[in-house]
Amino acid sequence: MDAEERWLLSQRLALQQTSRENLVQLGFFAAATLGLLLLTTLVLIRRQLQVTRRSQLALAASEESYATTIWSIGDGVVATDTQARITRMNRVAEQLTGWTLREAQGRPIEEVFHIIHEKTRARAIIPVDEVLVTGEVREIANHTLLISRQGSECPIADSAAPIRDAANNIRGVVLVFRDVTREHHAEHLIREQNELLEQHVQARTQQLHESEVRYKTVFMTSPDPISLARLSEGLYLDINDGFCSTFGWNRDEVIGKTGSDIAIWKNAADRVEFIQLVTERGGSENFEAEFATKSGKVVACLLSAKLITIQGQSCLLSVVRDITDRKRTEMALRQSEDRLNFAMERSQMATWDIDLERGVVQRSDGHDQIFGYTQKLWMWSHAVFLEHVLPQDRGMVEEKFRTAIETGLDLSVECRIQAVNDTVRWIWTCGGRRIDAEGRCHMAGIIQDITKRKHAEEELGRYRDHLQELVVARTQELDEARKTAEMASKAKSQFLANMSHEIRTPLGAISGMSRLVRREP
Repeated sequence: MDAEERWLLSQRLALQQTSRENLVQLGFFAAATLGLLLLTTLVLIRRQLQVTRRSQLALAASEESYATTIWSIGDGVVATDTQARITRMNRVAEQLTGWTLREAQGRPIEEVFHIIHEKTRARAIIPVDEVLVTGEVREIANHTLLISRQGSECPIADSAAPIRDAANNIRGVVLVFRDVTREHHAEHLIREQNELLEQHVQARTQQLHESEVRYKTVFMTSPDPISLARLSEGLYLDINDGFCSTFGWNRDEVIGKTGSDIAIWKNAADRVEFIQLVTERGGSENFEAEFATKSGKVVACLLSAKLITIQGQSCLLSVVRDITDRKRTEMALRQSEDRLNFAMERSQMATWDIDLERGVVQRSDGHDQIFGYTQKLWMWSHAVFLEHVLPQDRGMVEEKFRTAIETGLDLSVECRIQAVNDTVRWIWTCGGRRIDAEGRCHMAGIIQDITKRKHAEEELGRYRDHLQELVVARTQELDEARKTAEMASKAKSQFLANMSHEIRTPLGAISGMSRLVRREP
């Protein structure tokens, strides 16, 4: 019995010893596993922080580059999301629409980008929805006007394209548009010049035709109205086919009657003046008067006449030239010149032309206003111009003009002037050398008041300096953040040391328990 009990006791002791050893091994394994996990976690966290930091820096650089590019584009740019709501717009778009990005962001494109047809005034279709559906580039129709938030209008050219992500999914639409006022104005001037040239060509062709016809017959086949009448009572003795075609009467309705009988003179006072002029001078050239046709239509004409004697009677041979179309052309040209002068005045621009041989200066009406004069001076010269230039800039300006005159290179100079009201203004003038029809050398160009632009540039410089100060302040903040990160790194090391201590503490307890177990009988 004692032997059996001793055997059982030895078995129990052996089992306890095995359990203690297993428990110790398990404790060491758990500690090693926990340490490995902590180390792995630390490495992964550090790598993830580095990747995240690099991604953030790359994203920030990309965003800054993208925003700078969009802001610097010379055309208006508006971006929308898939709901046709505005997400971005650049400086030109803000100027043309009258909306700032802060005001327009999140609004529907139709609310900010208000376009109409130039002729019908009907609201034009913005192709954003169509692009979102088709995914293709679209352009707006011609003759489209953009109405700004303040109500001003300007013609634009526009295109819309889809914005796609890396997976080729449409994420929005970008609208690119530009002010084509200058192009429209240039096209209008070209059309007017072409029409004027066409009229000149037609007039010249007609003159050549008339010359050929006059060689055959001076009177009957002339395309111009020609009449022969007695001076005393104005009785028509003969008229040509041109008279009939111009005024609508046939020969039988006119011959044997006076101008008063057919009421051909629109103003009777014009006839009295014309007869008096012919009587005093023996003739007249290009007397301008209005005549009435048989249908009552008023025709503007130039009347030329020569006093001749037929069978002892004073007769008047008259040639009439219809200038109705020319009057319309002159009116159109005056209107065009008025529009051009208005546009130049609004942009504070004027033209100048110096005859280098005679020293005579021709200039547009707005020229003297740039120098502060309320009325145009009766005389202007290059010397007067230089007197207005500030002494600090006068030498440079004289050198620029001298170089342009001597070399024939284009002139372009910015300088300060002293206006008559003692204010200092900035001007820009450019031009070049030209030879007129008489072979004289001229310097001609334009001048513009750029004071506002210079002030804006100065303001921009101050803003740039302010941004530099902000960059310095931000750099200091980043330096403080770096120091904070270093302190955090030290705190992390302290934390790991504490964790290592905490891990060793339960292992000590386990080891002590094992020793107690070994001491049991």
